[in-house]
Amino acid sequence: MSLKKRLSPLFLVILLGILIRLSIMFVDFSFDVLNHISWAKDFWNTGFHAFYETRSTDVYGTAYPNYPPFAIFLFAPFYPLYKWLFDLVWYLNTSFPAFPSFVVTFMERLHFLAGMMKIPAILSDFGLAWVLAKIAANLYPKKKNVQLIVGAAILLHPTFFYNSAFFGQIDSIPLFLMALAVYLSFFMKKPYWSALVVTAAILVKPTVFIFLPVYLISFFSAFGMRTTVKAMGVAILFFWLAFQPMAQKQGNFLYPFILYEKGILETQSISAVTNAAYNTWALYPPLFFVQANTSIIGDITYRTVGTVVAGFTILAITFLYWKKRSWNQSLFFALSLSAFASFLFLTKMHERYMILILPFLLIPALRYRSIMYSWVILSVISFLNLYKSWSVPKIDPIVKALSADLIVIVISAINILLFVYVFRYFVSHNKKIPAKKI
Repeated sequence: MSLKKRLSPLFLVILLGILIRLSIMFVDFSFDVLNHISWAKDFWNTGFHAFYETRSTDVYGTAYPNYPPFAIFLFAPFYPLYKWLFDLVWYLNTSFPAFPSFVVTFMERLHFLAGMMKIPAILSDFGLAWVLAKIAANLYPKKKNVQLIVGAAILLHPTFFYNSAFFGQIDSIPLFLMALAVYLSFFMKKPYWSALVVTAAILVKPTVFIFLPVYLISFFSAFGMRTTVKAMGVAILFFWLAFQPMAQKQGNFLYPFILYEKGILETQSISAVTNAAYNTWALYPPLFFVQANTSIIGDITYRTVGTVVAGFTILAITFLYWKKRSWNQSLFFALSLSAFASFLFLTKMHERYMILILPFLLIPALRYRSIMYSWVILSVISFLNLYKSWSVPKIDPIVKALSADLIVIVISAINILLFVYVFRYFVSHNKKIPAKKI
């Protein structure tokens, strides 16, 4: 590689993205990372048979594991790797007097192991940037520096590096896999690989479900009924097999599906109407302290209302996409709007799930200036919402301002207006940009 190429703007963006994440990944971590460590340790120490029915050795918020198996598989290798690295460093420290002893002290801190648990999400940031850059290059072959813009928009985006490398959340992993599935399906024409990758995303985190209506309609439109049915069969088998090493009873066909619903879906998230998210429910801030299953009228709960409103909105988006699917940007509008509707209307919504809107909205934002303005505003709000919930380092005036009822209401209202604007843009535009095959 020539010096000129090594010092290219894209190379510098990638290098800066790496340095930012390395500089913060061992500084602090969220409470959830303790669960990741506990599950990785139990995977090796107590075994993976009946893993979901075995109480965690260390309990942090949830007594039993409530992440899908692929998430556990991603965490698991880093626990023995940490022990091996520590033993190696200890050997070097005791064998060579010149070895810097502060390395041992650094690795003894829980922060080091917690930092290692962040590696899959950090790598997924780079994977997501790569896939989106490939998609953008296909859609906009004549647009200069499109890969540089996409790389900077993801790798230098505070929401992404704060969420994965500092906060320690894994939302980048299913996002990367979902983007990869779109790329494999609609640009590489590999339907079965795409179906497997989407299933892998579901096996990491359930957030992927919000994208499935649009994805499935897209898949059916591209490959027809026969291939769609075959791909779904392959996906279901893959899903079923993923749970078998952890099954309490081998060969129980319904076990993975029952466990995913009862042990994973129903136990995800804190049970408040809104979990620090600047969304529709936050227009009335006292709902931060109300349970989602609280009745509004009779048997109708906040959760029921949120599910119905979000569900109908996503179905409307999917229907509109079906009508406009010849427009190259329509798929990415529809995916981002599905995430946006879920964030605004579903209950139990975490602040960090605003990140789900950003990658797919970036693709049309590269073409339409007004959408880029919306994307920038959403980017700022997404980071502020993250910081409001996990205020590290804590700056009291900012924390108090972001939590003030008036600010919460105003920012939530801005989010709703942005959704309406992007939705109307999606409805009213239908301009096709010639695409180049990869």
